[in-house]
Amino acid sequence: YVKYGTETKALPAKFFKGEKVEGDGDVVPFATGGTYTYKATFDYTPEMATSELYVLPLGFDPKAPVDSKMSDEDIRAKYKNLDMCETKLADGIRNTGAFAGGNEETIYGEHGYELETVITKAATLYYPKNKYNYSKKIWCQQIRNCCKQSSSCQ
Repeated sequence: YVKYGTETKALPAKFFKGEKVEGDGDVVPFATGGTYTYKATFDYTPEMATSELYVLPLGFDPKAPVDSKMSDEDIRAKYKNLDMCETKLADGIRNTGAFAGGNEETIYGEHGYELETVITKAATLYYPKNKYNYSKKIWCQQIRNCCKQSSSCQ
């Protein structure tokens, strides 16, 4: 949906389903997941100039084939469901038509961009066996042992 001012514009819902679910919807493989590009068009109003695009997923456990024409209310009534967190996807709306008058002239200028060399360093992090958290103590011990064995350390 799109939020602008105090209003909200609902966009058409998209159904995704797991590999074992029957019915309508795009299958998302369990092992690899997936990506999706959503495109929608709707009438623009000037209030939408400062808007935000959000997604509000609704997960549910279907016991029968799924129909993609079902509304949120139908799903909530028929299936055990889970509201997931509202996530902001983007700011604004592309409305190029309002800014282009057809008589523009393209002019190229010096951009001033300078190529930046990024320097990276490698590090070895030591973790205790069967632990998930980083141990600075073990790392320091390894450095001390390395320095004792090497003449290049001070």
